[in-house]
Amino acid sequence: MTVERGGRDVFAANTNGSTPTVSTVGGRVKVWIDQDLCTGDAMCVEHAPEVFTILEDGIAYCCEDGKIFNDPGGASELATVPIQAEERVVHAAAECPGECIFVEIDPIS
Repeated sequence: MTVERGGRDVFAANTNGSTPTVSTVGGRVKVWIDQDLCTGDAMCVEHAPEVFTILEDGIAYCCEDGKIFNDPGGASELATVPIQAEERVVHAAAECPGECIFVEIDPIS
């Protein structure tokens, strides 16, 4: 399922069993987590440990170049996904039991 927010395509977590794919033609993949929905199962960390982490509160957060986006502010905490991790991040979003991972394509200007 694809949702548009603020002029960006957002890939929601649930893909109803279909194989998620990302086409980054014309943009960079970014990700954020809605911590209010996170169940703390850490499946995202298993998929892409360079992009996700679990902090002491048991909730998942996004990482970028060693910085942890730990201010639960929703889409204001967008992390750029390394190209080699894009597909794994989309799979993490699709398999997240809390459906709290949101993947966006940030258009190249």
